[in-house]
Amino acid sequence: MSDDRAAPGTNGPVSPAMPIIVTIVWLVVFVVSLVPAMFAPMLFDAGETTGAWLALLGTWATVGLSFLAVPVAWIVWALTRGSRGGAARVGRAIAYLFPLAGIALAAIGFIVYP
Repeated sequence: MSDDRAAPGTNGPVSPAMPIIVTIVWLVVFVVSLVPAMFAPMLFDAGETTGAWLALLGTWATVGLSFLAVPVAWIVWALTRGSRGGAARVGRAIAYLFPLAGIALAAIGFIVYP
Protein backbone atom coordinates (compact mmCIF):
# COMPACT_ATOMS: atom_id res chain seq x y z
CA MET A 1 0.00 0.00 0.00
CA SER A 2 1.46 3.35 -1.03
CA ASP A 3 1.51 6.43 1.13
CA ASP A 4 0.22 9.57 -0.65
CA ARG A 5 1.90 11.92 1.77
CA ALA A 6 5.21 13.39 0.69
CA ALA A 7 8.07 14.47 2.89
CA PRO A 8 8.16 18.16 3.79
CA GLY A 9 9.83 20.24 1.11
CA THR A 10 9.15 17.77 -1.67
CA ASN A 11 6.78 18.12 -4.57
CA GLY A 12 4.13 15.69 -3.33
CA PRO A 13 0.33 15.77 -3.38
CA VAL A 14 -1.50 18.79 -2.02
CA SER A 15 -3.27 18.36 1.34
CA PRO A 16 -7.09 18.46 1.35
CA ALA A 17 -7.11 20.92 4.25
CA MET A 18 -7.94 23.93 2.09
CA PRO A 19 -10.97 22.36 0.35
CA ILE A 20 -12.28 21.29 3.76
CA ILE A 21 -11.95 24.83 5.13
CA VAL A 22 -13.46 26.29 1.94
CA THR A 23 -16.39 23.87 2.20
CA ILE A 24 -17.15 24.88 5.78
CA VAL A 25 -16.79 28.62 5.10
CA TRP A 26 -18.91 28.72 1.94
CA LEU A 27 -21.63 26.50 3.40
CA VAL A 28 -21.90 28.85 6.37
CA VAL A 29 -22.04 31.82 3.99
CA PHE A 30 -24.71 30.00 1.97
CA VAL A 31 -26.93 29.41 5.00
CA VAL A 32 -26.44 32.94 6.36
CA SER A 33 -27.10 34.58 2.97
CA LEU A 34 -30.44 32.83 2.48
CA VAL A 35 -32.29 35.31 4.73
CA PRO A 36 -31.07 38.46 2.93
CA ALA A 37 -31.80 36.78 -0.41
CA MET A 38 -35.34 36.07 0.72
CA PHE A 39 -35.92 39.73 1.61
CA ALA A 40 -33.95 41.20 -1.32
CA PRO A 41 -37.03 41.81 -3.54
CA MET A 42 -38.21 44.31 -0.91
CA LEU A 43 -35.43 46.61 -2.12
CA PHE A 44 -37.82 47.63 -4.90
CA ASP A 45 -40.46 48.96 -2.50
CA ALA A 46 -38.94 52.44 -2.79
CA GLY A 47 -38.67 52.23 -6.57
CA GLU A 48 -36.53 50.63 -9.20
CA THR A 49 -32.93 51.89 -9.20
CA THR A 50 -29.60 50.63 -10.44
CA GLY A 51 -28.44 50.18 -6.85
CA ALA A 52 -31.47 48.05 -6.05
CA TRP A 53 -30.77 45.81 -9.03
CA LEU A 54 -27.08 45.45 -8.10
CA ALA A 55 -27.98 44.63 -4.50
CA LEU A 56 -30.61 42.09 -5.57
CA LEU A 57 -28.37 40.36 -8.10
CA GLY A 58 -25.41 40.42 -5.72
CA THR A 59 -27.44 38.92 -2.91
CA TRP A 60 -28.79 36.15 -5.12
CA ALA A 61 -25.36 35.60 -6.69
CA THR A 62 -23.86 35.17 -3.22
CA VAL A 63 -26.33 32.38 -2.49
CA GLY A 64 -25.74 30.63 -5.80
CA LEU A 65 -21.98 31.05 -5.98
CA SER A 66 -21.37 30.03 -2.37
CA PHE A 67 -23.39 26.85 -2.95
CA LEU A 68 -21.57 26.19 -6.23
CA ALA A 69 -18.16 26.83 -4.63
CA VAL A 70 -18.23 23.58 -2.64
CA PRO A 71 -18.23 21.08 -5.53
CA VAL A 72 -16.03 23.36 -7.68
CA ALA A 73 -13.39 23.55 -4.93
CA TRP A 74 -13.26 19.77 -4.63
CA ILE A 75 -13.18 19.21 -8.39
CA VAL A 76 -10.36 21.71 -8.87
CA TRP A 77 -8.45 20.24 -5.92
CA ALA A 78 -8.86 16.73 -7.36
CA LEU A 79 -7.60 17.86 -10.76
CA THR A 80 -4.61 19.80 -9.41
CA ARG A 81 -3.63 17.91 -6.24
CA GLY A 82 -0.62 16.32 -7.93
CA SER A 83 1.04 19.61 -8.79
CA ARG A 84 2.23 22.46 -6.61
CA GLY A 85 3.14 24.79 -9.48
CA GLY A 86 2.08 28.38 -9.91
CA ALA A 87 -0.73 27.69 -12.39
CA ALA A 88 -2.26 25.06 -10.11
CA ARG A 89 -2.10 27.42 -7.13
CA VAL A 90 -3.73 30.23 -9.09
CA GLY A 91 -6.46 27.86 -10.31
CA ARG A 92 -7.17 26.66 -6.79
CA ALA A 93 -7.21 30.23 -5.45
CA ILE A 94 -9.71 31.30 -8.12
CA ALA A 95 -11.89 28.27 -7.41
CA TYR A 96 -11.82 28.91 -3.67
CA LEU A 97 -12.51 32.65 -3.86
CA PHE A 98 -14.89 33.16 -6.81
CA PRO A 99 -18.01 33.56 -4.59
CA LEU A 100 -16.50 36.83 -3.38
CA ALA A 101 -17.77 38.28 -6.68
CA GLY A 102 -21.35 37.99 -5.44
CA ILE A 103 -20.48 39.57 -2.11
CA ALA A 104 -18.68 42.43 -3.88
CA LEU A 105 -21.63 42.99 -6.22
CA ALA A 106 -24.03 43.11 -3.28
CA ALA A 107 -21.75 45.51 -1.41
CA ILE A 108 -21.53 47.83 -4.42
CA GLY A 109 -25.30 47.66 -4.79
CA PHE A 110 -25.89 48.62 -1.17
CA ILE A 111 -23.38 51.48 -1.43
CA VAL A 112 -25.09 52.83 -4.58
CA TYR A 113 -28.59 52.15 -3.25
CA PRO A 114 -30.09 55.44 -2.04
